[in-house]
Amino acid sequence: MADLLQDLEATIARLETIRDNHPGVDGQLLDQIDALYDQQLRLIEASVSAATAGYREATTAMNKASAKAKQAIADIEKVDDLIDQLASAIELVEGLIS
Repeated sequence: MADLLQDLEATIARLETIRDNHPGVDGQLLDQIDALYDQQLRLIEASVSAATAGYREATTAMNKASAKAKQAIADIEKVDDLIDQLASAIELVEGLIS
């Protein structure tokens, strides 16, 4: 589970940078930060096998979301793409821990 947790933590850190640097950022992004914090706690408590296809899909999606967040730090115009990518990643992680 370390890979998914690491990607989730990196994503949260980058989203917080966006939030802190751009106070007027889309409220949906703020909601997604809250969702990721919740998922982080639940993932730590869950017993999820890293060998499953769902885990690998969630990890890949979160990694892509983290990369999009890194791009949005440099170019806030990319935040809409980031929100879409985050929604997908959040959905996959949710399916894994529900």
